[in-house]
Amino acid sequence: MHILGISASPRSGGNTDFIIKEVLKSAKESGASTEFLSMANKTVHPCKACEYCAEHKECTYDDDAELIFDKMMDADGIVIGSPVYFGNIAAPLKALIDRERVFWHQEKTFDGKVGAAVAVAWKWGHFPTLASISGFLLTNKAVLTSIGGIPGLGLMVYADEMGEAAENLESIDEAHELGKRIVALASKIGDGT
Repeated sequence: MHILGISASPRSGGNTDFIIKEVLKSAKESGASTEFLSMANKTVHPCKACEYCAEHKECTYDDDAELIFDKMMDADGIVIGSPVYFGNIAAPLKALIDRERVFWHQEKTFDGKVGAAVAVAWKWGHFPTLASISGFLLTNKAVLTSIGGIPGLGLMVYADEMGEAAENLESIDEAHELGKRIVALASKIGDGT
């Protein structure tokens, strides 16, 4: 079993990276192989709705979107985290989600994969961010899991300054719980139970 963690933060080494790595650490301790992918060093151009992908099953852009989608297809579980920028997901993730059009035209889905969402913010915007990530995963037929609670769409982490998430013991515990839940659900799906 393989779990992919994607940090959509455009800044390397921040709170989102830290929390996604904690989810993956727990998943690894639960028996899965893991991979961390940062979008900070990736280029994903925004979709221009040219419809080239509808006819050719590929995008006109030659960037990192296809690499990221390929890694998602190879995973049994996908956890996506984003910092909250003005009440929603960060631009790199929005660009990737919009580029899903080519993925759709290739008739690929996340059917049989487990998905989970993480939002990191100082005070507000967790819910719309989790809803955007969860909507992307659900649209592509992933089975979602979370740690429960409110809003139930994923893990909400409160952090402002760089490194603050590493001091938030409750969020670290919740990240570990999420990693365990992803592996447990992926195991059940893999076993057909």
